Amino acid sequence: MRLTFLGGADEVGASSTLVEVAQRRVLVDCGVRMKEDNPLPLIGLLNDLKLHACVLTHAHADHLGAMPIVATTHPHIPIFMTAATLRIATVMLQDALKIMALRHAEGGPPPLYDMRAVEAFMSAVHIVPFNQPFQLIPDELHAMLTPAGHILGAASGVI
Repeated sequence: MRLTFLGGADEVGASSTLVEVAQRRVLVDCGVRMKEDNPLPLIGLLNDLKLHACVLTHAHADHLGAMPIVATTHPHIPIFMTAATLRIATVMLQDALKIMALRHAEGGPPPLYDMRAVEAFMSAVHIVPFNQPFQLIPDELHAMLTPAGHILGAASGVI
């Protein structure tokens, strides 16, 4: 197993880890930095890679905020999370769109993504219940999400 930290390893925010196991690549989280000029993790490193799956551990912006970008740059990739995480993520991403638009209207940077990217993210979601093994990559890798207790729906993953 090989881990590549794209963000969040030595900072708060932009949590994103590429896990490579059995010649497959799984992205765990893809968040944003909240108070930086450079809000994104190093997701450009993913451009030339085939991702096989994503896992969202919970719906805080520092773990979720850049997932719509991943969903548009890697179409058809399954994104696994708990039902509660999806419910919170839906609200968080809709709110993020409003905040980014407002900041841009006030002279700030352009939004990182639009509603189409959020919809791409939502259409890629696969709900996974806690403590039940599931096929992360069909016929190759299995995983299980266990309760993390951080926020509602937060999970730790086992591959």
